[in-house]
Amino acid sequence: MTESVTDLLVKCAEARHSGKDFSAVWNEILKGHRLVIGDPIQRADGAEPYLAIPLLSGRHLVFSSVGFSLR
Repeated sequence: MTESVTDLLVKCAEARHSGKDFSAVWNEILKGHRLVIGDPIQRADGAEPYLAIPLLSGRHLVFSSVGFSLR
């Protein structure tokens, strides 16, 4: 079965929930994953910084203070 963007989001959220920090999630799940097409890009919405990881679908997997989401 092929993993979807939603599956990847769930896997990252579960890893974070189990106590892994972004560095661990990046190295263990995201780095080298077939859906990830680039390195994390640091951005901000107002005063809230976040990391945006570009995905093959054209969307971004976002890591912020509230966890992982898709944009």
